[in-house]
Amino acid sequence: MNYADQLKSPLWQKKRLEILERDKFTCQICLDTETQLHIHHQSYDNTYQTKAWEYPNHVYKTLCSDCHKAITDHLQEYGNDKEFNVLKVKNN
Repeated sequence: MNYADQLKSPLWQKKRLEILERDKFTCQICLDTETQLHIHHQSYDNTYQTKAWEYPNHVYKTLCSDCHKAITDHLQEYGNDKEFNVLKVKNN
């Protein structure tokens, strides 16, 4: 099952709702509650054997679509999100 198919699975939908509820339907970076929310995987299994819903809950973070795009772009450029979190908070 490829990643796109995993995100269509009822098992992923259940995990996604669990994380959204845990985070009170709020972006964990900018605190937005109005923009479409995504669930960001903060890390992946290097073997890609773990399904999207099989990670421990601390790996997931609720992000608005804007922050999710920004953090994804940052990760592609810098390889980590630690500085992004600090800079994003300071800019708010």
